[in-house]
Amino acid sequence: MSLMHSPQPPTSLLLFLQSAPPQKTFSAFVKDCELCGMPWHCAAAQQLCVALLIRNPLVMKYPPRPSNVCAFLKYFITELEHMHAGACAGPSLSADVEDALSDEGPVHEDVMEAYIGCVSNTSQCDQSAFCYRTFYVCGAPRPFVSVRLAVGQFSNVGLALWPSALVLAQLLMQELSGPSPSLLPIAAGRGLRLLELGSGVGLLPALLSQLRAYRDKVNCFVLTEYQQELIDNIVFNMELQGVAVTPASGSEPNGGGGPAHAVELLDWTEHDQNCLKLRNWGCNVILAADCVYDVTLIPSFVQTLHDALQAASGDGVAVVVQMHRQQETMRDLFLALVETGLSVRSYRLLPTAPSCTPAPDVVLTFQRPLSACGEEGNGGMSFVLVSDEMDSTGAFSGLKGGSEALGSVSGWLGTFFTSMEAVVGIHVVQLQQAAACDQPC
Repeated sequence: MSLMHSPQPPTSLLLFLQSAPPQKTFSAFVKDCELCGMPWHCAAAQQLCVALLIRNPLVMKYPPRPSNVCAFLKYFITELEHMHAGACAGPSLSADVEDALSDEGPVHEDVMEAYIGCVSNTSQCDQSAFCYRTFYVCGAPRPFVSVRLAVGQFSNVGLALWPSALVLAQLLMQELSGPSPSLLPIAAGRGLRLLELGSGVGLLPALLSQLRAYRDKVNCFVLTEYQQELIDNIVFNMELQGVAVTPASGSEPNGGGGPAHAVELLDWTEHDQNCLKLRNWGCNVILAADCVYDVTLIPSFVQTLHDALQAASGDGVAVVVQMHRQQETMRDLFLALVETGLSVRSYRLLPTAPSCTPAPDVVLTFQRPLSACGEEGNGGMSFVLVSDEMDSTGAFSGLKGGSEALGSVSGWLGTFFTSMEAVVGIHVVQLQQAAACDQPC
C-alpha cells in the first residue's frame, strides 16, 4: 500500500508535523517503508520521503519549525552516507543496497535539493517568525488541527507550546468524554464555564472543539493572556479551526450551538480590574498549564486563581498542570496556595503504574495514532495519576532517593508526541471551606 494514499496518515508524517526529534521521525519512516515492502534507502523511498514530508501540501501550508526540518534532512542524509560507507567496506552487497548505490551516489538529488533549500531558508529565518505544529485527531470532523507558534521557543514564552498544555488537553478530552469525571467534581453536568489562565497559543479550544461532548457540556470558554500579540495569535489559531470568537459574557448559555469562545486580556498583577472581570465571566472551571515559570509572578498568579474560584460562588475547581522543573519554585507555589486559603489535591503523571505503589487514583488511556497501513503498530499507552503530596521542600513525597526520573514522560501521549524532562504534576485546587464563606473580592 502506498504511504501517500493509506487510509491513515503514516506515523512519520504525524511526527514530522509535530517537529518531533529527527531520529524519531527517521525511525518511523523506516518502519513505514517496511510496512509497505520498500527499503528506506532506495531511490524510490528517498523520493517518497521528500514528497511525503517536505512537499506534502499540508506541510507546505502549515510548515513545521524550519530548524527541525533541516535537522531531519541532515539526519536522513547522514544515515544514507553511513550505509553507503559501510556497504562499500563490506565483502558483498545485497540487491536492494546495490540499487540504492547508483553512480550518482547514495543520496537522491531530490533529497539533496530539499536539504540545500532548507539550509538557505533556515539561515534567513527570524526567531520571531511563525511556524506550525499540526496534530491528528482520528475520527474528528477536521482531523488535522494546526496551531501557529513562534519559530524560536524562547522568543516569547506565550508563543510556544509547552508539554503541560498537551497533558491538560488530553486530560480534558477524557474528563469531558468519559461517563463520569475523575478529577472535576462538577464536570458530570452540563453548563460548564471554562477559564484558562495563560492560554499561550490557544491549543485547548482548537482541539476540544472537535469533540461532541465538549459542545454538549461546555457553555463558554474564556481564554486569557497578558499581551495583545498573544491575544491576536490565539484568535488566529481559533479562526484557523473555524472557532468563532465573541465577547465574554457571564450568563449567556450556549443555546445548543456549542460553547461561546472569548479571548481577553488579563494581567495577573492588576488585582482590582481582574476581580471585576472574573465576576462578570463567572467561570466554574479554571485551567492553567505551565504557568509557573517566573517565581516573581507566583503571588499574582495564585491571587488570580483564588479570585477566579471565589467568583464561581464557592463551587469552582481549578486544574493546574505543571512540569516540576525547579524544586524551589514549586515550594514557593504551594506555600502561596496554602497561605491564600486554597486546598490542593496533587497527582503525578506516570506512563505505567509501578508495581510497588498502591492502585492508581486515575487511569488514563490515550490511544496512539494508527500506523500507515491501518495497523495499530504504535499500540495504546496507559497513563496513571498517582495521588501524592508535596513536602516542605517542593518535591513530591513519593519521589525520594533520586527517583525523580520515574515521573518523566516521553513518547506518544495520545494525539501528541512529546518529551518531558521532569515530573508532571496535576494539581486540583479549590477554596478551603473557610475561604469559601468569605465575601467575594
